[in-house]
Amino acid sequence: MVKVNLKSKYVIIAIAFLLVLVCALAWFNRPSGDLEPNTLSVLQNDSVLKTFSLADIKALPAIDVKKTIQSSKEADDSGVFTGVPLEDVLNAIDKNLLINGTEFIVRAEDGFAITFSKNDVLEENNILVAYAKEGQSLGASRDGGTGPFRIVGVGDSFGNRCTKYLNEIEVK
Repeated sequence: MVKVNLKSKYVIIAIAFLLVLVCALAWFNRPSGDLEPNTLSVLQNDSVLKTFSLADIKALPAIDVKKTIQSSKEADDSGVFTGVPLEDVLNAIDKNLLINGTEFIVRAEDGFAITFSKNDVLEENNILVAYAKEGQSLGASRDGGTGPFRIVGVGDSFGNRCTKYLNEIEVK
């Protein structure tokens, strides 16, 4: 019979706990399975408030931002990004979203999620919902693109909050 010392039991318990924690976090941050492809859905309280098509987003007032998105995994992505400030996207649905919301969770098709504070979103032209770079569509992920939507953190030094394949924004 193999004897397991007390220290080994604690290590096994810690590993099991971490595994459960990682699974729980992955579950809570998963993208909604009922979202339409190539669209951007805005949710609150588990209800879809509006689903934007690419044409819907392009119909909103756009800005151009020159930005280099620095990445530790891939080559840096530099260029002029065209899109709509996140504040304007939310206001196109309901101006109260920014008044009452405190956190804005953006999610990507691949499950990546990041949270922006109200102050991040309200800072003028700080968080951009981009749909083009250098005048060209970002392209869908299945076609090797980074879109059709992506978040560009204009004031961010690094690209850790620049979400590719954006398809969901949740208002908390």
